[in-house]
Amino acid sequence: MCYLPVLSRVRGDALWFAPAAPGTVLVANHFGILEPAVGRRDLVRAQKLDLILLPLVVIGLVWALDFTTARLRSCAIANTGENHI
Repeated sequence: MCYLPVLSRVRGDALWFAPAAPGTVLVANHFGILEPAVGRRDLVRAQKLDLILLPLVVIGLVWALDFTTARLRSCAIANTGENHI
């Protein structure tokens, strides 16, 4: 079974996942992003999924942020001798 991300219909701060298969009806959310048209009872949290695949763009961004943070930390230590980051 494949699941697609769905912005919360229950609370505005949560990301849920809805089952999707070929032929699943998709509807635009309030940001214009297409999501499966399923009922609230069909939505699941990420913790219930066995595997989550992320686009490489997201992974690359995380790596870049980690590298930048590490670089800033090493510069701060070199300049002040203290680790404030």
